[in-house]
Amino acid sequence: MYLQVVSVAVFVSSCGLSALANAQGSASVGQLPPHPYQKLNHTGYARFVFGANAPGNLVVELRSVFIKAGGQTQLTSLPGPGLLEVKNGAGTISLGKHGKPTALDPANLTKLDMHETATLNNTGGQPLVIQLYLFEAK
Repeated sequence: MYLQVVSVAVFVSSCGLSALANAQGSASVGQLPPHPYQKLNHTGYARFVFGANAPGNLVVELRSVFIKAGGQTQLTSLPGPGLLEVKNGAGTISLGKHGKPTALDPANLTKLDMHETATLNNTGGQPLVIQLYLFEAK
């Protein structure tokens, strides 16, 4: 047993992995991520994750949306068309002012039109986490 522990310690040390683990561990403790969640309402939060210019004057942006259990939030005035992907939880989406709620399917992406209002409801007992992919022409 002692020989195995020493062998692992020598391997980790020789690869420089201990310095990497220490650097990664100390960098993330007590610090906010570069783009923390912003409150949308009392149960919904969103944050910018990634954005990039794409060919043909297109800007692609990735946002993360977090809705507390039993909560509801709205996405309004989207700058371009988008796609919703369920990452965790269960919920429904209603499109437009008088849209009928339909279940969000984790196996399929949900299409959003430009300037469309989407009402998201968390119908489960855990947070509903959604990735929102936006496409905007510049």
